Amino acid sequence: DTTAILINKLYKDSFLSREIKSIYKRDNQYIIDLKSYNFHVIIGKPTNVKEKIKKLKVFCAYKNSQDSTKKYKKISLTLIFYKFYLIIQLSICFRYSCSI
Repeated sequence: DTTAILINKLYKDSFLSREIKSIYKRDNQYIIDLKSYNFHVIIGKPTNVKEKIKKLKVFCAYKNSQDSTKKYKKISLTLIFYKFYLIIQLSICFRYSCSI
């Protein structure tokens, strides 16, 4: 079962195993709520789960250190982090004169 496999992968991560408050599916997308963060995390389809977990942990670390005053209702690991990654890649390239 796809849901059981996803849950297993999420709970294998030590950060998420402590943080997950709920996991549910809405409109064919998986969503999780975390204990320490007041936003919904849209996982989307259960593909590239390890990469999505890494991206979520980066976002949470960023939120803790740089962005604690902003309020988010939801974040999407399928959209926001692709754009975030592109922005990081572009800024690195501008800084070091490289091509993507």
